[in-house]
Amino acid sequence: MSCPTTELLRRAEADLRSGRPREAQACLANALPAIERAGDRRNLRTALNLLGVAQLELGALNEAERSFASLLELARNDGDELLTARAFNNLGALADMRDRFDEAISFYERAIPTYQRLGQRRGLAESHHNLAISLRRRGQLAKAQDHERQAISYATEADNAMLESLARLGLAEVALVTHDSVLAEAIARHAAKRFGALGDSLREADALRVLGAACLAQQKLSVARDVVDRARQLATAHGARLLEAEIRLLDAELLLASGNEKGASREAGEAARLFDGVGSPGKAKEARDWRRHGPFTPSL
Repeated sequence: MSCPTTELLRRAEADLRSGRPREAQACLANALPAIERAGDRRNLRTALNLLGVAQLELGALNEAERSFASLLELARNDGDELLTARAFNNLGALADMRDRFDEAISFYERAIPTYQRLGQRRGLAESHHNLAISLRRRGQLAKAQDHERQAISYATEADNAMLESLARLGLAEVALVTHDSVLAEAIARHAAKRFGALGDSLREADALRVLGAACLAQQKLSVARDVVDRARQLATAHGARLLEAEIRLLDAELLLASGNEKGASREAGEAARLFDGVGSPGKAKEARDWRRHGPFTPSL
């Protein structure tokens, strides 16, 4: 029979897989004191990883860094290779959010060999997808596409529809950067429907962000408005501040394209404030530069 702590951890993981990081964080806040009092290092490692992921998705980057650093130290001391790899992967995601792409890539390249040795296809899908994001943001688009395709392959082998859809959404973002907005729209629309069917409204919001950008690129302004409003509603409801900031910056472009310069400036300013608040200085600068000098091609 499962103990109460194990049930709390399972509930937190289920919340994260369903795009509910705020609920997961609250669940873990209840579980952690009991785990620490019991000296249960195995469950403590799991709880720290889940807590860090929840904090990451909520945009609490400083708190997430502390959780992952504690996890990495604990996992290494305990010889837990799987959670060591997960710590590297998640520290990579954190570095990427702070625009430290070389550091992020280094973390992913440390996670991947361990996942390979352990036969962890889910972990391989996650790290290849994350690596593709950093490569795309660094302008290495062909390599980014290759890693997204590897992520799709591993996710398919792992029978993980969420990860497969995430990697396909990554291909949509590459298509946007290469100005193939029609392809980006088709992929993002399909991904948004799949995330919705999976009950993951947070990732649905991210897919809608990409879909909105693709529609904006094609001057489908009324469609883009509906999509962006829905994306922001979902992100705000989940307290996902980093995603909300990205959607607000997209909204600024949409407002400008619709002739609302004051509204565009206001949204870009809110985006900059949110980016600063979560510790993403590169994105904050992008939003401030946009507000001062007008739009440019964003690194989505």
